Amino acid sequence: MAENNEADIPKKKRLPKFQREPKAVSGCKVTARGLAVIAAIARYRFLPTSLLVRLVEGNEDVTHRHLQRLFHMGLINRFALPKIGSAGEFNYFLDNTRALDVLVENALVQSADLDWDGVKRNKEKAYHKIHEEAENSAGRLLFLQHEVMISRFHFMLEMGCNNSKGKAALSDWKQGTELHNSVVDAETGEVLPHRPDAFFTLQFPGDPEGNNKANFFYEADRKTTSIAKMILKFRAHVEFIRRGNLQERYAIRRVRAVLVETLESKWAEELRRATAEICPLPLFWFTDSDRSKELSTSHARSDIVFNKIWAGDADKASFALAD
Repeated sequence: MAENNEADIPKKKRLPKFQREPKAVSGCKVTARGLAVIAAIARYRFLPTSLLVRLVEGNEDVTHRHLQRLFHMGLINRFALPKIGSAGEFNYFLDNTRALDVLVENALVQSADLDWDGVKRNKEKAYHKIHEEAENSAGRLLFLQHEVMISRFHFMLEMGCNNSKGKAALSDWKQGTELHNSVVDAETGEVLPHRPDAFFTLQFPGDPEGNNKANFFYEADRKTTSIAKMILKFRAHVEFIRRGNLQERYAIRRVRAVLVETLESKWAEELRRATAEICPLPLFWFTDSDRSKELSTSHARSDIVFNKIWAGDADKASFALAD
């Protein structure tokens, strides 16, 4: 692995934010911290700066300088989501497979575990130009906002486990197209797409074997679709679980809950009522803008995700992921 030589990171030279200057970093090598940065972005897909600097060990100012250098080296890319009064913070992603090659060459991850196709898609979509083409990029903007929302939840989950003093561990996390599937509605014969935003497994080492894991689906809902389409999504979850597809697709027997994070409390209440009609059991757990506001805060407490911020669909009872 490359040595972590912090001394060669420029501290004072001001470089352009969106235009690369390869000559400014000519001859620089990828250090251990640089590898950690690339690995974190590869794991999360899209990462706001405020979360990324907390995932990488060491001084945050130094990590910021590594981010700058890796950007100008062409190994990582970034975009800023539009924000009233400012450009907003940078969000980092990979669109150059050379960054994945670097991870493999340094034995940080197996090639088969990396999303090579996703990195290629990122290059095709040119997300780094979103600030230039905001008016003509509504679809890409919605996608990126949605992906960053997933990353924030993933971050809080991972950090909460890391700070649980061994009580909980994130043993599996999946997201994206690898989860895309379909299921046939037993009553109507309708083919329903089953495309959860994420699937993850929590392990509780202190609990008895056989009762020490909990599996969850996760949905990041930004209220960009109708209640009718959301009901179809929820029906797909119910049918997928009811028809026993969990064992075949995920090698598990049951799901503890389908977590739905929304932005508005009123909308969350509508969704709760809708799921109560299609599934009498508290399969769907919701957290709304009031309950989940700390999830979207850069410096939220790392244990908030394990608190009783999740409301059941049928009786609004509060649940915690470790219940």
